[in-house]
Amino acid sequence: MREQQKEQKLQKERDMPYEKFLRFGAESLTESELLAIILRTGTRDQSAVELAEQVLSLARYPREGILGLYDVSLEELTRIKGIGIVKAVKLKSLTELSMRISRRTVGHRMMTKK
Repeated sequence: MREQQKEQKLQKERDMPYEKFLRFGAESLTESELLAIILRTGTRDQSAVELAEQVLSLARYPREGILGLYDVSLEELTRIKGIGIVKAVKLKSLTELSMRISRRTVGHRMMTKK
């Protein structure tokens, strides 16, 4: 019975970012919560949010948060328990998309100022 209660608690923690997103919108979530939605699952010992926090801790100065992961290698990501090659590739794809959006946004702003 105790194991079932622990599993229910972990499931609730995993669902929290989804529920928060649906109730309050994406802008109400932290980067860790948004990343947890992408990761979908944590480990037996960590929720997806905790796993996301561990991933974000790899970000290096001067880039912080999700953009800081741009410089983190697949190998560094897969050293984290719970991050296999599939999740690492998803994360790197996310950072590449973030950089492309950032570049296009800056480029668009520069063009509209002319």
